[in-house]
Amino acid sequence: MSRLQRPAPLPRGWGGYLPQPADYYQARIKGLGAPGSGGIAQAPCPLHADDGTSLSVNLFTGHWHCLHCGRGVLIGFHQRLTGLDWTDAVRDLIKGRA
Repeated sequence: MSRLQRPAPLPRGWGGYLPQPADYYQARIKGLGAPGSGGIAQAPCPLHADDGTSLSVNLFTGHWHCLHCGRGVLIGFHQRLTGLDWTDAVRDLIKGRA
């Protein structure tokens, strides 16, 4: 009888390996506008069919808010964009950095 192998734990201090929010969002959101003085940029939301600019992202903190999808932080946005669970989303974000 084979045992299921547990995935390796996340590396200690994994939060320090996450990409900078500005780099992450600018690479993944088509049509992201220039940020205002508070670091907020707007774009059509890639999580649903969107002709407007319903998505706002904070390029300093990583927080996001879509008028249709909800709100959250960078990891949650990556989860929704990729369909990964939380741990796998973190692993994907820190891949090659840790």
